[in-house]
Amino acid sequence: MTVRKNHIGGLVVGALGLSIYLMSRTFPQLPEGYPGPGLFPSIIGILMALLGIVIVFSSEKEETDTDDDALVSRRLSLVLAIVLSLLIPIINRWIPLLFILPVFIFLIALLFKVSLKWALLISTITTTLIYLIFSLMLGVSL
Repeated sequence: MTVRKNHIGGLVVGALGLSIYLMSRTFPQLPEGYPGPGLFPSIIGILMALLGIVIVFSSEKEETDTDDDALVSRRLSLVLAIVLSLLIPIINRWIPLLFILPVFIFLIALLFKVSLKWALLISTITTTLIYLIFSLMLGVSL
């Protein structure tokens, strides 16, 4: 196993996620079982640690890409994804987030060359989880 940039990046993301999780455990707990201020940092820390592991192991299968056109294409996809993400709060003034979010997630997945089936599945599951967590569990209007 040769060490690649993705191995190091995955380890950094995983270590950062673990440290976020450990730090969030020091936040105060609310009485009667209500979620405290450490809930979301804990979730984010766990997800980051898991994604770090995924990055480390998925980089083994990744082929080295030395093609300049492919590199430019990936960078352009990243810029377009950031621009799309920045448009969400602007469009949210007129269209509810629950209608915008699946479309944007779907488009961003397509930008990163995810298959049509997976892009649809990812956008549906992500939007459903966001609705369940924020609207139903926490009572935040989306």
